[in-house]
Amino acid sequence: MRKIVQMPMEAMIEIDAPRLLPRLLIELRAAGFSVRPVGLRASRVVDRRTADEDEYEALCELRFFLSAWAKAHGDVAVSVRPAV
Repeated sequence: MRKIVQMPMEAMIEIDAPRLLPRLLIELRAAGFSVRPVGLRASRVVDRRTADEDEYEALCELRFFLSAWAKAHGDVAVSVRPAV
């Protein structure tokens, strides 16, 4: 029997308003994500609850979260892409 290995979903986010990055990271942590800033405008985001086959769905959920968060904070631009 083949065992399914739990793989985290990892993404990079960038925000055009660096002053809001700390607030965004606090809210991502509260939502269950691990975050690690990699600059004034960017952070690595990890969702350890995600199995490898659910990575696409987890990335969609992160995009939805970021879109709602951005609209609630003056419609700032927040981009997300899979981490390499």
